[in-house]
This record gives sequence, C-alpha cells and structure tokens, in this order.
Amino acid sequence: MITAAIYARKSVLTETGESIENQVRRGIAYCEVKGWDYIIYDKDEGFSGSNTDRPDFERMMKDAENKKFQYIISYKLDRISRSVLDFSDFIEKLNELDIGYISLTENFDTTTPVGRAMMMIIAVFAQLEREQIAERVRDNMIDRAKLGKWNGGPVPFGYDVEKKELIIDGKKKKVSKLVINESEAEKIKKYVEWYLSPGGSIRKNVFKANSLGEKTKAGSVWGSTQMRRILESPLYVKADEDVYNYFLEKGIYIASSKEMFNGKNGIILYNKRKPYKKTYRKRNKEEWILAVGEHEGIIPGKIFIEVQEKLNKNYNKPPRTGSSTKSFLSGLVKCGCCGKSMVVYAGGNEKVDNNYKYTYFRCSSKIRQGLHCENDSVRTDELENVVINELKKISLDKNFIENAFKETSNKSKNDNKELLKKKKDLEDRISDIDKQINNLVEAVANASLPQDLIKAKYEEYAQAKKEIQNELEKLNENINITNNNIMSADYVYSILKDLHVIIDSLSFDEKKTLFNNIIQKIVYDRGNVEIQFFILPIYRSSKDLVISSRTDMDLKQ
Repeated sequence: MITAAIYARKSVLTETGESIENQVRRGIAYCEVKGWDYIIYDKDEGFSGSNTDRPDFERMMKDAENKKFQYIISYKLDRISRSVLDFSDFIEKLNELDIGYISLTENFDTTTPVGRAMMMIIAVFAQLEREQIAERVRDNMIDRAKLGKWNGGPVPFGYDVEKKELIIDGKKKKVSKLVINESEAEKIKKYVEWYLSPGGSIRKNVFKANSLGEKTKAGSVWGSTQMRRILESPLYVKADEDVYNYFLEKGIYIASSKEMFNGKNGIILYNKRKPYKKTYRKRNKEEWILAVGEHEGIIPGKIFIEVQEKLNKNYNKPPRTGSSTKSFLSGLVKCGCCGKSMVVYAGGNEKVDNNYKYTYFRCSSKIRQGLHCENDSVRTDELENVVINELKKISLDKNFIENAFKETSNKSKNDNKELLKKKKDLEDRISDIDKQINNLVEAVANASLPQDLIKAKYEEYAQAKKEIQNELEKLNENINITNNNIMSADYVYSILKDLHVIIDSLSFDEKKTLFNNIIQKIVYDRGNVEIQFFILPIYRSSKDLVISSRTDMDLKQ
C-alpha cells in the first residue's frame, strides 16, 4: 500500500492561518480518499519557516531516506519552508529519493516541469512574505525603542514590570512599563560602589555578593557575566547631559532630543545585536539606537561613565606574563564535591623567574564565584602524572580491558533483551488496534453501528496507534544504540596497547588531543581520582560505555 507523510507546521508567534489539527485533518482526508496509509509529522508548532532546523521535519526527511513513504503532503507549500533555497533543496532531495510532493491547497504536480516551475514561483513569494513580516516586526520594535518603550523580554535586575490595560481607538491594549524595585536598586548602587573602590573588580564583586547570600533576578548565585551586565548596561544610568555627550562621542544614533536628557529617566539601547544562524552577533555601533526610556534611572551619569572607562581599561589590558595556566587536562577535570569544572589556577605560591612554581586545579565555584566547596586543590603536574601513569598501566593490562568489556557487554546484552521484549509487547498492541480498526471497517460495510460512533472510535484507535508507534520508534533507536555498544575488547586493546611507549614523547598539543579523545572526564574529590574513559574514541558521546578505574591520592595544596 502507498504511504504518505503528512507534515504540519504553525509558527504561532507570527501567523494566524490553519491550525495544526486542521492541516493534519485535511491530509488524512486526502489519504483516505486515495486509499493510502499515512504517517503524521506534527510536532513543529512554534518553529519558523525561515529554515528547516525543525525536529519533526528532520525526522520526516530521515524517514524519507529510509523509504518509509512515497509522498509528502502539506496543507500549503510554505508549511515546508518559506526559503526559496531550502525549498529548492527539499524538492531536489525528493527527486533523488523518487518521492512525490503534494500541496493540498495549491494542487501541484511535481512530476511535470510546469508544476515544478510553479512551485518555485510560489516559494519566492512565500520567502518575500516572511521577510516582509520580519521587517515589519523589526521596524515596529525600533519605533517603540525610539519612543523609549521597553520591548519586553526577561525583566532586568533592579526593576519590576507594571502592566496596564488601555483603551486606544476603542480597542483594549496591554502595555508594560519598568518600575524600580527598591531593594534591587540599592544593590546595584552598592555593586557600582564596590567596583569603583580601590582594587575593585568584577570578580571581587561576585565574591562579595555571594558571600552575603545575594541572588540574581532568577534566584541563582552571581557570576562574572551577570555582574558585568549590571555594570555596563545603560538601562540603569540617569539620562543627563554627560550621558548624552558620552554616547554622542561614541557615534551611537540618539533618537531622543537633548532636552529629554533630564537626569531622571533611564536609557533604552536597541538594535545592538542581529540574528546569526542560531546565535547573535553584535552590530556596528552606527546601527545602535539609543533613546531616553519611560523608566527611571538608578545610577548618576558621571558615575556610569567612570564605570565604563574602568571596564574598558581593564578589558584592553594585555594578558599577564609569568603566570601560565596551561594543562593538557584542562576541560576534563570535574569537582567530585559540587560537580563544577575544576580550572587551572596560578597564585598563592612562590615564583621562580617571574613564573609561579606550581599551578593547581581548583574548583571553579571557589575561583569564579567565591562559593564554599569542601574539595581541596590538587597540583596540576601531580594530577597529570597520575592520569598518565594510569593510562600506561591500563595499556599494559589486556585482562583489565577484557574484564571491563565482559561486564559492559553483558550489561548491554541484558538491556537488549529487555528492550526486545518491550518491542514485542508494543508490536502486539499495534496488531490488536489494527484488528479493532478492521472491525470498524466491517461495521461500516454492514451499517451495524451509528456513523458518529464509528468515527469517534476510529479517531480513538488512530490516536492510540500513533502514540504506540512513536514509542516504538524511540525504542528502536535505543536498541540500535545498545547493539552498537557491544564491541570488541581486542579492538580497544589495539588502540591502547602502545600508549605506554609513546605517551612521554608526545607534545603538549598532542597530549591534549589524545586525552580529549579517550577520556570522558576526570573526577577529583579530596585526594581521590576517578578517570572515565571512552571505550571507542570515535564514539565521543554520553551514551557510550565507559571504563572506570580509581586511584587514591593524598595530595593537598
């Protein structure tokens, strides 16, 4: 029987078209008329059509490569993509796989040149519509920013949001305004004072705030990134003449008149970043838009400028010499007490030729946030030696590898048995549902049940079958993973057996590459070291089995 993929998508933030349910319902109706089976892909609600980075779309294309269906059906062409390039690639891929595409409302035939040409024309207009929508949204937000209105998002530290409902042109509209949170505003003033005091720094601010038990807006401990945002954000400055001249000299476009810089209101800075792939990039300062906000400022202009000058001065300082903090284990060492990363720290010990004699791995929660952690520090060179010696010992011990593999392989096989048993149960349940659906078909032919009851029962069975099929698909993925984990101890031994010979002759970069490919993580906990190895370097994933060996150390700073 022919099977079709029914794909549905709705970008809930920018569109008002057909619901996901209606799109799927139309696809099912089409398949029923044709006498086709179907698979539904409808989990991409809220994903934009600007690209194809959508989980259910990617799952559908993977199934297309596995020949699970012969057609793809969507309500409209732009449900697939609003990008001409992406849609062109989509059609080209379907042609390679010999899969047809059907647009329910546009009635295209992908097998003819005219049909393909018409689809590409529609795709051009779909992309144009998307770009116009995005431009209108952006222009609207820029216009709001020029008026000093807050455009929403996470509520900044130091403020709360006051929401009001206004009647404008006979229509109800909700508006939001930032209002000062007095207790948080006092903390901002205190953080600025700490930073400008002799010897003040972002790191010291973080330590002080955390030692006092103070929290961010989200209720978490302070970190350097959050503290820097507080200090450099113009949101908190009182817009006065000094601030106007400061930003004017920086070449930033100021949307508000000079008279509006009254020394009371805060600043809104907009258009600072632009989307780039899945992240953001900073725009040129000439593209920034600055305006006097509706909210009140907290920090006087002169003090804000003083903070910015100190931030810029520290940012442009050359790196310190004589305090190298390199280790080929960097990024691999975790704290056994709190789970945070342990970072290389130089300081607190004697210097030789302007270089610290020793460096240490120390819990990052202590160094970067000033938090209490019961773990001690460990000398970098001594931890490196322990890891190297452990690797040498394992590379010479084939029995250790074989025993570890025997244990992990047996576990994988046992897991596989349980998974296969569960798979059989799910397949039996699907078979039972298919029988019930066949009974409904016979009831339709015999007119032995009311149509409404048959329809309701059919939808109930179809939904139950869909849920079981989704569960079965995930189960099959787990079975594949488990099968891949049943590997050869001889193969792993062939990788490790020469390490004891070559490891001492490797350069720093070579050691770093080696350890990052064969070690998952190193856990240090008050003298104890646990090293977790990847079984195969090419399977560098948290799903991989690991060999764990444990070595006791009595190392203290």
